[in-house]
Amino acid sequence: MMPCIKHLDIYFTFCCSYMMIAPTIQQTRCKAWLQRHLPTDGSVSLSDVTSMYTAICVMGPFSRVFLSELTDTDLSPKSFPFFTFKVKYQV
Repeated sequence: MMPCIKHLDIYFTFCCSYMMIAPTIQQTRCKAWLQRHLPTDGSVSLSDVTSMYTAICVMGPFSRVFLSELTDTDLSPKSFPFFTFKVKYQV
């Protein structure tokens, strides 16, 4: 039976690595479903890194204008296409 997941994003991050973002209320359900469907040969691993990241969704027709006030990153549609993300690590 497929769980009732209202929204789920999966992004390719690095070679052979993906990041999945799900609503907080769905975190446990998504993780349990994925664990049940992992290959049994150990070729895929699952790590919960929830406490390491924060996601803030800024959407709307003026979101690029708003965000451009907060960053030097090129937010043009060509450089930062719709429905993409960038991870910036702070040391």
